[in-house]
Amino acid sequence: MHRRSALTLSVLAALALGPLATGAAHGNRPPRDPAPTSSTGGHHHHAHAAHRAAPTASAPRAMPVPSGGSWAPGIKLERVVHAFDLPGTDDELLLCAGSGNSPQWAAQRKFLCYRYDREAGTYSTIQTPNDWFCNAAVHMHDGQILVASGTAIDGYPKTNGGKWGGAAESYTYAPVTGSITRIGDVLPAWYPGLLEDQTGGIYKHGGNHDGRALTEWEYLPRGATTWQRVPWQWRTRFYSDIRLIGDDLAAYTGASSWPSADRPASILDLTTGSRVTTPGLRQPTRRKAAASILLFPAQDQKVVVIGGGTNSGPAIRDVDLIDYSVWPTQVPRFTPRAPLPQGMMLVLATLLPNGQLFATGGNTVWRGGSVRWAAIYDQDADVWREVAAPRVDRNYHSTLMTDLDGRVSTYGGDPKGNFFEDDEEIYSPWYVSEPRPSISSHPGHMTHGGSYVVDVDLPPGTTLGYFTLDRARADTHLYVPNQSMPELPFTVDGSGQVTVTVPDDPALLPPGYYKLAANTTGAVPSRQVWVHID
Repeated sequence: MHRRSALTLSVLAALALGPLATGAAHGNRPPRDPAPTSSTGGHHHHAHAAHRAAPTASAPRAMPVPSGGSWAPGIKLERVVHAFDLPGTDDELLLCAGSGNSPQWAAQRKFLCYRYDREAGTYSTIQTPNDWFCNAAVHMHDGQILVASGTAIDGYPKTNGGKWGGAAESYTYAPVTGSITRIGDVLPAWYPGLLEDQTGGIYKHGGNHDGRALTEWEYLPRGATTWQRVPWQWRTRFYSDIRLIGDDLAAYTGASSWPSADRPASILDLTTGSRVTTPGLRQPTRRKAAASILLFPAQDQKVVVIGGGTNSGPAIRDVDLIDYSVWPTQVPRFTPRAPLPQGMMLVLATLLPNGQLFATGGNTVWRGGSVRWAAIYDQDADVWREVAAPRVDRNYHSTLMTDLDGRVSTYGGDPKGNFFEDDEEIYSPWYVSEPRPSISSHPGHMTHGGSYVVDVDLPPGTTLGYFTLDRARADTHLYVPNQSMPELPFTVDGSGQVTVTVPDDPALLPPGYYKLAANTTGAVPSRQVWVHID
């Protein structure tokens, strides 16, 4: 990613694009806190800081044609809708139902989350202080999970002439201790979105309350507990996929839970609210419940928007790609890519630790016509390579997470008819049965621009190819606000010592927790380890 600031948006618009929708300036960002001296993740006593080395290009990657892999049953958890990584833990998740779209649970004030230890296969049940159903959540700079809004206790099942009510509460959840802390209230909303900027501050946008789609944006500065109102407005509706692509610069990809013709895919100046439309997305009003993925490596700034549909009628096959790296020299434009094998919305998608895009599930119509399908997308060949099919249907209110070993778990599903899927299903990709590298020591904390020694053990006959950094994931309704996987440059000296260098670009690597994997030139990943970057 180039170090692009939001200022380039208004400059380019003035020179070449004509007038924009503009608003008041946002004001100054809070200063960045000094980097912490220690971290809960990683093994400090095994890693050694190194001199700044000039990064080298990775060894050539030979992404193999994937074999089928396999699916296996997991545990049963009632009404999982939201899923969050727990940084600094040994492969634990926070899986949340809230009221789980159940009027009975809401009437009983039964608001549940599960703390799931995937290594042990056990979980504990957590009663949350309010309903975290249909909330917005994202990991903060220190690894805590910020949970904002959701369904109002007094707005369930419906109020105000049949309209849903939103909650105003916001909380933080500490991954290691499990403590829940209430912070400042926000404008009430359900289906809102969150976005972390390059400083660690977080924007809240969109959502609906009592039938009104919110136009107001709010901002939580890093380290603060009180939200600030942003002086410009933009109605982004429900779970709109808005991503950071530069300093104070974001992009709305057109993927949303409620797309509309008057809200096209755009580049957004976060300091002024000015926008430039990015053309070329096919059937933009039929991108409800479209998946969106920033491809590996994140430095290339290529995003694919996958499928979608409407509340009625068939889903679409269209897959479109946009390259934001051309900005500001050019206005990015969507281009067609290989279509899905059939029209689908609600496709679950993620990047595997080796950078391959994995997709599964999907529906041919809204909340119906479940497709038992899975594939890995081959970027170079532009083809979907189908792998073993799942046995469990996934639908609206389903979610997907990867574990540190590179397996994929799917949860939930809420089709029409008041039925909810409670079975976890676990996919083991092709590389799980291969001899795999391992990271034997690494720093628990890294800083932007710093260089560090990482010890990697390789299977005989293999070569170190590249490192991936997978950002801590918070997943709900296909919406993963901070999804990103940059490549971590490295060098190898004459003694075989491996030194990685963190790109000096907080817009590419916003402060927070990432899962580090070492990959062979054959794209076989190690088990991931947590590192904190700030």
